[in-house]
Order: sequence, then C-alpha cells, then structure tokens
Amino acid sequence: MSGSEAEADTATAAGGTADLRAGVRFLRRRAGWIAAGTALGLGAAAAVLALLPVRYTASATLMLDPRAPQVVPADAVLPGLSGDQATIDGEVEVLRSRMLAEAVAARVDVPPAGPGARARAAAVLDRLLGFGPLPSAPAATGADAAEVVQAGLDVRREGLTRVIRVAFTHSDPVAAADIANTVAGTYVAAQEEAKTAATQAANAVLAERVAALRADVEAAERAITRFRTENGLSGTAGEAITEQQISELNARLVLARAETAEQAAKYRQVARLLDTGGAADTVADVLASPVIAQLRQQEAAIAREEAELATRYGDRHPRLLKVRAERADLAERIRDEAGRIVANLRNELAVAQSREASLARSLEALSVREGENDAAAVGLRELERKAEAARQMYGAVLARFLETREAAGTERADARILSPAAVPTRPTGPPVPLVLALGGLFGLLAGTGAGAAADRLVAGFRTAVEAERVLGMPCLGGIPELRARDRRVGGKALSPADYLVARPLSGYAEAVRGLRTAVAFSARGGAGGVKVIAVTSSLPEEGKTTLSVSLARSAALAGLGTLLIDADLRHPRVAAALGAEPQAGLGDYLSGRTALLDALFTDTATGLRVLPVAGGMETTPDVLGTEAMTRLMAACRQTFDLVIIDTPPILPVVDARLVAAHADAMVFAVRALATPRATVRQALARLGPEAPVAGLALTRVDVRAQALHGETDTGYGYPPYTRYYDG
Repeated sequence: MSGSEAEADTATAAGGTADLRAGVRFLRRRAGWIAAGTALGLGAAAAVLALLPVRYTASATLMLDPRAPQVVPADAVLPGLSGDQATIDGEVEVLRSRMLAEAVAARVDVPPAGPGARARAAAVLDRLLGFGPLPSAPAATGADAAEVVQAGLDVRREGLTRVIRVAFTHSDPVAAADIANTVAGTYVAAQEEAKTAATQAANAVLAERVAALRADVEAAERAITRFRTENGLSGTAGEAITEQQISELNARLVLARAETAEQAAKYRQVARLLDTGGAADTVADVLASPVIAQLRQQEAAIAREEAELATRYGDRHPRLLKVRAERADLAERIRDEAGRIVANLRNELAVAQSREASLARSLEALSVREGENDAAAVGLRELERKAEAARQMYGAVLARFLETREAAGTERADARILSPAAVPTRPTGPPVPLVLALGGLFGLLAGTGAGAAADRLVAGFRTAVEAERVLGMPCLGGIPELRARDRRVGGKALSPADYLVARPLSGYAEAVRGLRTAVAFSARGGAGGVKVIAVTSSLPEEGKTTLSVSLARSAALAGLGTLLIDADLRHPRVAAALGAEPQAGLGDYLSGRTALLDALFTDTATGLRVLPVAGGMETTPDVLGTEAMTRLMAACRQTFDLVIIDTPPILPVVDARLVAAHADAMVFAVRALATPRATVRQALARLGPEAPVAGLALTRVDVRAQALHGETDTGYGYPPYTRYYDG
C-alpha cells in the first residue's frame, strides 16, 4: 500500500471515529430533549392504547376438495370445483361477499362492533368519575349485523394450497369464534344447498322433457304404421317387401354365380385334360372320390402281390396270370368310375347355369316392381329417420333423468372444514408492543429533531475555535460563566469581579489573567508594548463591563499601576460593579468642571484607580474625540502601567470608534451562544480595518456544556484542569 493510500485510509477511519464521537456528544448534549420527546411519545402511545378496543381473532380453516364421493355413478348436475388458482380466488371472494355476510347474520347473534375512541374515552371518564360502566349494547341486526360481519372478517388463501383461512376479529372472543365457525359452516351448507337445488331443478325440467319426448316417439311410430298401411308396405327396419326380396335374390344370385363359375372351372379342367389325351382319373374330383381311393388301394395291393409272384415264379405262372387279370379288372373299374364323375361334373355345371339364369330373371322382374314403390319408400324412410331421432333423444333424456333422480339427496359440498375456530384466549389487538415502540420511536425522533433544531438555531459561537474559524480573527481567550452557586463564597454569591478578588487562584481568575497576557503579547503592541486596552462589544449585555472590571482588577492584583476608565457616558456600569457612588467622573473632567484627581477613586480591594462616569449624562459623547481626551490619555500613559477602557457597544452608538483612536489594543467581547454571528461581522466591519482589534474574547462560556460540542477550548478554566485552581 502506498503512502497516499495509507493516509487516505487513516483519514477515513479518523472521519468515522469523529462522526461517532459527534453523535455521542449530541446525545449527551440533548439527552433532555430526547428523553422528553420519548416520554411524550410513549405517553401518547399509552393514551392511544387506552382508547383502542381490545380485539380477539378466531380462525377456522376450510379445504376445497373437488374429490367428492361418487355414491351414484353419474355426472353431477353442478360440477365440482376445478381447484385452479382462479377458482380458489373466486371462492375467497364468495366468503367475503355481502350475501354470505347476510346469511351469517341471519344464523347467529352478531354483537355490535366495539365502541369507538370517543365512546371509550367517555367510558374511561365515567369510571373515573364513579358513574359506573356503560350498559352493554344489544346485538346488531339486519344490515348493521352484515356490516359488522364484513368489517371483522378476514379470508385468505394459505399459500398455493387449497386451504382457506377464515378469521374473524371482535372485542368478544366467544362471538369471534362463533361467527368464524358460522361463516365456514354457512359456506359449506350453501354449496350443498346450491347442488341440491340444481339437482331438483334439473329433475323437474327433465321430467317435463321425458313426457314430451315420449309423446313425440309414440306419434312418430304411429305415423310409420299408418304410412305402411296406406302404401301397402311391410318389412323390417323400414324396408318394403320388394326391396327385401331383391336383397335376398341378389344374395342368392351371387352364390349361384360363384357356384357356376366353380363348376365351369372344374369342367374346363377335365375337358382340357381329355383333349390332350390325359387320363380322367387324375382329375381332382376323381382323386377325391372315396370309391376311387378304395380301388386305388386294392390296385396297389395287387401290384405288390404281382411283383412278388413275378420274382418267385416267373412270368408264366398261373397265379401271376390270375393276379394280372384282377389288376386289369380294377383298372377298368377305376376308368368307369372316373367317367361317371366327369359326367356328373357336366351335369352340375348345367344345373348351376340354369339356376343362375332363373335367379337373374327373377331379380329383373323384382327390379321393375321396385321402381313402382320408390316414391312410397322415400316417404317411409323419412318417417323412420324422424322416429329414430326421437327415440334416441328420448332415450338420452330418460337416462339422464333416471341418473339425476337417483343422485338426488347424495350431493356433497366441494369444501369441508379442516379445523373449527376455538375461542381465543389472548387478544390480537391492539398490538401493545408495536404501538408503544412506534410511539417511543416517534417521540425519540421528535426529541432528536428538536435537539438538532435547537443546535441549528444557536445564533452565536459555541467555542473560541469556532469563532476563529468563522471570523478569521484570533480569539484571545474564553471567560467561563460563573453561576450563582459557583460564585458563592462564605455563603454569599459574589459578582464575578468580586469573586476574582476573593478567589485569585480560581479558574475564572486564571482565564482573565490569560486574556490579559494574550493582549499584552498581541501582534499590534509587541511584548510590553500595550498600555491602553479598550474593551468593546457588538451589543449590550455581552459581559463587556464585567470583563473590563475583571481585567483591571487582575492587573492591579498583579502589582501593575492600573487605571480603569468608564467611557460609556450613556449607560455607565463600572462604578456600580465596584459598589461605588462617585460624585465626579470622566465627563466632568473632559468638560473642565473638575480636576482629574477629584474625578478618580480607588478600589479598596485591589488598589485599582478608577475614572468613572458620575450621575446622568451631563456631557455629550463628543468629548471622547476632543483634545482633552487626547491629553488625558497621554497623561495616563505616563502615570499608569496599564489603562483599561470600558467603551459603549459598537452597533448602537459611535462612541467606541472615538475611543479606539486612543487605544493600543481592543478586546472585542462576544457572548458565547448568544451574539449572532452576522452581528459580530457587522460590528467588526463598522470598526473598520484601522481599529487596533487584538482579538476576540468569548464571554460567559459554559465550559461543561462546551465539552459536548466537540470543539472544546482546552484553556484556562477547562474542567480537567480544576486541580490547578482554587474554587
């Protein structure tokens, strides 16, 4: 890691630590605001809780189950729920509907909704005043009851399941459970009633249709019978006699033609065989004859015997000759039998041909007759089609009617109650921890915001460091504020100037001493070069006079010959701060009415010489810019080691600018946290760049509170240094 990166990381960490410390200091500084805001928020939340009614929630669960038991094997008139998301969402809306709420209100007593905030406040006041509880309200009825049901009902689907949760919230836990169960039960009963009503309505409609269709079928069949009778038609399935006969003759003619073809084929085979000189006994029918087969067996046996005899006795043996004669006789008998079979084939062919011709003639005659009945047959077929359609419609409606009649009374709802609602034992509202937490949070935020606003609304400077940064001018020191308890010595609260004398080693005295030293070593005068110090401020009541008296007494206690001049001819305060009542003063001297020594008095506590302003303003402030004032300051420089001038504030009057011309250094007093920054800038601008302003003096600084702002002046009077101070 490079050096620049390390420095950046260090700066980031330091910034985070500084932000944390600033936050902690803000919390400590504005703890009262934050605590007050939090307490107010909690109090408001408690008041809201006292006015909100206690609520109890009871929940019942329903299961949408389209798998209803099939008691009768038939389709239901009202089909079951499909179970898809749209269907379930629709059922949720049914449970929320006004119609269901009215049905629930008709089945159960619905207590009225809990009293509103105004009524609860009145009830609390009645209890506090001893009037007793309010009488209980009667049960809601009609539209009011339905509105109560809808207002307290909460129906939700459990995730992506078919389970629906029915919750009801009410101030009465028993009523909450009763109404939740009634909603679930009414919904299930409504499904069953809807299916029963649909089945009954379907049965009524189907009964009427069955009666009407039965009459239609009977009328159609009567029309067919009447038409047959009028047109002399008869047959099965609406066919005429002629058509039926033609159908039969066609079937017989097909068989006859097949038989003729078969006989002709057999005969042609025999004829070809005979024409080519073949033996008739090789014909298939001949071979298939049992007589021929028997004769062939005998011939084969004689042939075997002939072969044996020829081998044994020779060709001329009498037995051999006898056997050969028997064999020749068998061959003749086989030829005769074959000839008879061939003659039979010829006869069968002739018979088949004759039968075929007869059937063809009969078919031709019937075809002629059929043409005469075509018009009547067309009308008959039309009547039969109508009758068949009527019978089919009647059969379908009758079957459906029988199904719905058997299914009546077996209807089941597509939903069932998984778990009924139990009486709740713990309230579900109002959410006490949440309301208190929100109240405390809002109060905390309000207190924090008020504290932040208070910080932002501070018009003045908190610390000397801040004043130097904003004004670009050195701050010579901060003078701590002395509260009454801090200035108490010997049971008496002293003024800051008297406290400095009573506790010369206190933190306050050390702060004044440090300011005096800083002025003495200011850039304008150099070390030991500042003899005349003018103390001024932007506005009255900034501690300017107290600071002037304290600086002068501090210098006198240090052994310096010090003169304190009260140059505020309009509102002199120095004499009063020292407890003196002078008879002459600065105005009298500058006007020539008295000598300088007569105008001075001595502070007995410190030996400080004071030139006050006596009585009212009998001299105009213009004398501060006269030659007499110049001579006075020259004489003072020669006589005293240090001259402190308490001037008027800059913005109200111009006197301070006149005095500034005679000063080696000016101390600009600024009251901490009070004097607006713009006011200080305006006053400095009015003095002009020629004024010998050595720097600022921050007066009435609360050093304890200052530590909570992060920019603490770790100078004289700083709390950790108390071991160095006396008081």
